[in-house]
Amino acid sequence: MFLSVPVCVRTSKTADPVPVGALCAYDDAPRARRKPEFEAFRNLARLVEEILESRLVATKSAQVAREQEGILQDLSRAQRQQHQAERIAGVGSWRLHLSSNEVSWSPQTYAIHGISPDDREALEKALSFYPDSSRSIIEESIQRCIVTGRPYDVEINFRNGHGELRRVRAMGERILGKTGEPEELIGVFQDITEQYEMERQLRHMATIDQMSGVFNRGHFDTLLKQNLAQLHIGSTVSLVLVDLDDFKHVNDRYGHGAGDEMIRRVSAILKSVTLEEGGTIAGRIGGDEFALAMIDASPNDLLSMVRSLVPALAFEAETEWGSISMTSTLGIAEAQPNDKIADLYARADRALYRAKQMQKGCAAFDGIEQLFEA
Repeated sequence: MFLSVPVCVRTSKTADPVPVGALCAYDDAPRARRKPEFEAFRNLARLVEEILESRLVATKSAQVAREQEGILQDLSRAQRQQHQAERIAGVGSWRLHLSSNEVSWSPQTYAIHGISPDDREALEKALSFYPDSSRSIIEESIQRCIVTGRPYDVEINFRNGHGELRRVRAMGERILGKTGEPEELIGVFQDITEQYEMERQLRHMATIDQMSGVFNRGHFDTLLKQNLAQLHIGSTVSLVLVDLDDFKHVNDRYGHGAGDEMIRRVSAILKSVTLEEGGTIAGRIGGDEFALAMIDASPNDLLSMVRSLVPALAFEAETEWGSISMTSTLGIAEAQPNDKIADLYARADRALYRAKQMQKGCAAFDGIEQLFEA
């Protein structure tokens, strides 16, 4: 006797059964097939089908598990790489869920704030790290981003958990949910203190004369031009040229170190004038030449300043090179309507030359014959 029942397997719950083989039985003794025996044999075939389908499901589940494990490993690896990149760049990421007002930070964001990831209380008070002026900027930026969707990118001051004042760059943008409503804000947070300090030093080097500490010629002229361009009825711009008398003699007799010391002492006197006289700008415009730009100074204020400055610049300095006497001669001119910077310099220079010719250590005004002595 020979029995055969096809074995069909579904590859998925919705797929039609697919024949994969047959369950066969053979008996060498001839006899008639009995219905109960055949039904039992067919049930056995159904059991084989269920076993094969279960094995297929188990195989697919194992494959899915391996794929998920690989995805999780890739995700973990990507997160580690992201955290490494954040540490190198000094950049942290953050996320704000608008419905719950819950904030999540990356490890580097915690590091920039100088707090532990376990410090949930500090996380809830994130805005407390900002000084008042910076806090208003970041609060307005966040609110505007939520309402209008406009991303923000601001540089502000920030004090971390250690009390250190830092400079940070904060960026954020809005993410909409499936309903089109604002769902969360995401962004990055970068410590740019070193970059900020470097840029500030570069700006300082680009505008300040390193020896004297006052503005260099280029920046002084830029500021003077700006004030001349804004000159209008009722405003004044006056230029005071200061020339150190016999400065070459100081260098020749005492050496350049002594000359440098005189430059620093004269510049200190001029800087004191800028502190006392609001709107006054000081610059070094040559080796032994300085200039003051006095903005909106009245004639009396200008005259009073000159009368006090001339004697202040006549001094005897005790130095490691010996006792050095120093005087300076001044030439002063007031800007006229439509004056260019060269016009103002030319009139002040003529006044300076006239004073030098008549008597060193005094001051002369353009258009006024009288000299003002120490």
